[in-house]
Amino acid sequence: MKKAITVLSVVLLCLGWYQTVDAVFGRLSKYDAHVKAAETYAEKEIYEDALTEYQAALELKPESAKIKLNIARMQLALNNKAEFVLICESFIRRDTVNQEALELLVDYYDKSGEQDKIVSLLKELRDEHGKDKNIQKLWTKYRGSYMELYYTYEEMKPFYGTAAVVKNEGKYGLINTQGENIFAQEYDGITDFSKEKRMAAVSENGLWYYMNEKNHKKIVPDDSYDFLGIISEEMAVVGKNQKFGYADTDMNLLAKCEWDFASNLYHGVAAVKKGDAWKLLGSDLKQKTDETYEDILVDEAGFCSGQERIFARQKGVYRLLDTDGEQVGELVFEDARPFGEDEMTAVCMDGKWGFINVDGELVIPCEFEDARAFAYTLAPVKKKGKWGYIDTVGEIVIKPQFEDAYAFNQNGTAPVKEKNWFLIQLYALQ
Repeated sequence: MKKAITVLSVVLLCLGWYQTVDAVFGRLSKYDAHVKAAETYAEKEIYEDALTEYQAALELKPESAKIKLNIARMQLALNNKAEFVLICESFIRRDTVNQEALELLVDYYDKSGEQDKIVSLLKELRDEHGKDKNIQKLWTKYRGSYMELYYTYEEMKPFYGTAAVVKNEGKYGLINTQGENIFAQEYDGITDFSKEKRMAAVSENGLWYYMNEKNHKKIVPDDSYDFLGIISEEMAVVGKNQKFGYADTDMNLLAKCEWDFASNLYHGVAAVKKGDAWKLLGSDLKQKTDETYEDILVDEAGFCSGQERIFARQKGVYRLLDTDGEQVGELVFEDARPFGEDEMTAVCMDGKWGFINVDGELVIPCEFEDARAFAYTLAPVKKKGKWGYIDTVGEIVIKPQFEDAYAFNQNGTAPVKEKNWFLIQLYALQ
């Protein structure tokens, strides 16, 4: 009796194993059949049936990432874009990013001309997964993506803050970072917008005065000047009879118009020129040092002391000085650009341009045909006759392609030139 029971148990156990194995292998056989059918349909571009077969396969293997991504591909092929994006996002928004899903979604956005979505996605993922090499690689590829803004100009100056001087048909105006007019191009002359008083000086019919953003007059000098400059540190450069001096914000003369050139006061220092001699003035508009220079570099907005650093030439070479006139670092330069918004600027040595920091140390080798100061982690550089942009380690972010280019502003907009000047807008700053 015991022997019969034992035999029966063994038979039942074997039968159970058989049924289990048959069920497993049966499901696998069905799964493989659905996948094979889906692949055949997809190859023939019969996407609806391919999708049906992949969905059937997924019911047999609900956790299969491969099948889910193939379903995403079929959804895209059927123009079901929202479903495609949703599936890809479900694999990307995880502790570990599925690289295949990421590349699928990036490729889709790229082909759709939606680089803004790529940059936004990669910037977010880079912040969350900073050590992911593939994310960094994709970010490097797309971080310089930009759109072109509609407006064009005959001439442009770099942005000073969030405004830039432009010229069309012989008249000057002022635009914001989107290319929209702050002041229409209808003035004979104009200065950059003062950051302190939110005003700009304009010239109309031979008269100079200051206007605010609402196009209302704010300061009209009692005296007649040939030029009014940016208001900086509570004073402005004024010009009369081709000579320059300084006035306070009520247009009271602080220093008579006796120099051939005068820069804006900034960080308590300004540069002035008389004849061939340049000197540094302090906030009291008296000579700050005993030195006389052959040249002092001034940027397009009329400042010489960005980042509290000055480039002055003596004995044929430029030296980097602090605001007390003391040399910073040991290097000397053939040419240079005044510091801008960042603590790196362009210098020329042996006929080529590279970049130094505020300590006067060379941080990017001199290998460019021309270059301008860094602003917001990017700098314009010229290679093979065209201008593009690099980052702070010297990597190309926007390939050289423009006739000319200026620095980006805080909103990610930069003036570039092909035949005319226009604006490009980065989808994201660094």
